[in-house]
This record gives sequence, structure tokens and C-alpha cells, in this order.
Amino acid sequence: MERIKKFYFKKKLLIFSIIAAAVPFIFYVLTLQRKLVGGDTSWYMSELPQMSLLPPTGYPVFSLIGKLFSIIPIGPLALRLNLISAVFGALTILFLFLAINKLTKNEYAGLIASLSFAFVYPYWFYANRLEFDTLNSFFIAILLFAIFSYKESPSRKNLYFCFACLGFLCTNHPIAFFIMPAFLIMVIILNPKIFKNIKAVFLSILFFILPLFSYIFTYIRFVQIIGNENSLMKFIYYITGRESSGATFGGSFGDKNLSGIIKVMFDYLKLIYNNYGIVLVVIALAGLIYLFKKNWKIAAFSLLAIIFNLAITTQYLDWAVLNYTLDIMIIMSVYIGFVVLLFFDILNFLF
Repeated sequence: MERIKKFYFKKKLLIFSIIAAAVPFIFYVLTLQRKLVGGDTSWYMSELPQMSLLPPTGYPVFSLIGKLFSIIPIGPLALRLNLISAVFGALTILFLFLAINKLTKNEYAGLIASLSFAFVYPYWFYANRLEFDTLNSFFIAILLFAIFSYKESPSRKNLYFCFACLGFLCTNHPIAFFIMPAFLIMVIILNPKIFKNIKAVFLSILFFILPLFSYIFTYIRFVQIIGNENSLMKFIYYITGRESSGATFGGSFGDKNLSGIIKVMFDYLKLIYNNYGIVLVVIALAGLIYLFKKNWKIAAFSLLAIIFNLAITTQYLDWAVLNYTLDIMIIMSVYIGFVVLLFFDILNFLF
């Protein structure tokens, strides 16, 4: 018994990490779509094996991962490509657990909070079929882990890790451009003095740019498919989420009135409420308050990320989109972790 106890405390983080990754992965695989489900998912499945162009912004990392999974000799093509979402869905929960654990220093808080996101309906829905969203959530989760690691130890290694994660975030869903400023501000205010060093600034920019080289693959395919005429300008439009004419792809900016923006914002909040329920929403709000008590900078940054998300998405489309709430739900899971931490802190105080 004593040996088991020693092993548990020695390998505690590893044990919880395995649980955080394995439990959702098993669930996602068991409920995984084994065939075409229609809509965009089926279209992606026909395009990825051929390495064709996806919608703006091109999704280069998603495209390369899709091609890799398409050649794995396991089952039909639909199964292999749907598996992408299950794998990155589970990896998201793993790094979300590690990120929350970095802040709370409590494995139970990290595990409970990360699993609360793993099994919320919208995330499960996207984790069992081929979509961009689990990869996007993975980039956000690993970025949170990088930022919280940098907060814990403001070394240059962790700083460069943050900027590399920021770069990868820009290779996927255009929603990244909406919330990235909040993450960048957080990295800067954690240790502003380091940016007085020219070498640190230069290497930070370099690590940010490195993941963007994946767009080279996109440009090659773009020229092959679209042609050379005005290719560079068309490509710039394409990777910034615009049509060849310069119009915003899928939505628009500058044509929404205030009442419409407010209505869409409430629709987003309603989506979150409908999927979390009043109990989890109240728990998350309590966690935000406790996070402010523990670390006001992280709390303020998290609210800023939510505000940026809502402020931009409500001007982009005139209706609420379910997958645009996932970034907010990831941050809410951090708040839930702090309620669990509060519970343990009360127990420690009483006993």
C-alpha cells in the first residue's frame, strides 16, 4: 500500500494527464462518425486527399494533417479523416488540463474543469466528425498552456514557445485573428521588460513566423489551381479570409447596425446558457471572481479574450454560430477549475 501511495504521488501529474487524454479520446472514438455526414464535412473529405484548396484562409496545417491521416491504412477514408477530430479533441483536453493545472497547482481542479469542456455538447459534436474546430481548440489550449508556463517561469524558452503557438493559431480558423490580440497582450504584460532586449524581440518574431511557412504549401497549390495572373494579391486576399475581389469571405464587416449586433451577442450568450445550464454558468462566474482574487492579470486577460471574440464575431455575421462559442467555453473551463480550487482551499482552511 505504501509503495502504491509513493508511486501515486511521484507520478501524479502523469496519471492525471493520461486520464485527461484517454477518457475523452475513448468517448470520441466510440461515438465517431464512420461515414460521410454531409455538408462541409463531406466536401473536406473529397478535397483533403487531393490537397485541393479549402475555403479562405486556406487552413494549411489542417490540410497537411488531413493528407497524412488520409493515407493511414485503417478503415475507410471517412473514418480516417473523422479520426482527426477525435485525436485533436483529446489533445485539446490534455493541454487544457495541463494549462489549468499550471494555474491552480491542483490536478483535481484541472481534470474536472477540462472534462467539463470535453463533454459539453458542442465540443463533442465537432469532435466526432471532420471539422476545423478541434484543431483550432487544440491550438488555443496549447497556447494557454504556453502562456501559463511563461507566467510560472518567465524564461526566454517559454516566451518563444508562446510566440510559436501564436503562429500556429494563425494557420487555422480565421476566428484566431479575432482573439489573438488578447493573447498577445497577455504575453507582453506578464514580463514587459524582456521586450527591451532586441534579441528577444527578434527571436520572438522569428518563432511566430516559422509556423506561417506552412502557407508556402498553400501558395504552391494556389498557383497550380488558380494560375499565375495576379497570384500574389489574390493569395493575400485568400489567406486573410477574403474573396479574390477583396470582399470578406462568408460574412462582412461595417454593414451591421447596433441593434443587430446586440441581438447576435445575446444569441451567443443564449447558446452558451443552453449548453451549460444555469448551474455551470453560475459556477463559472464564481470561478472568475476567485480567479480575480488569485491573479487579476490572468482574469482580466481572459475577459478581454471573451470580449474580443464577441465584439468581432457579432460584426462578422448577423447570426450566432455554435462553433464560435467554443473559445469562450474553453475560457469558462478555466473558471470552473478555480471553483474546484476554491472548494479545496476551503477544506484546507477548515481541516
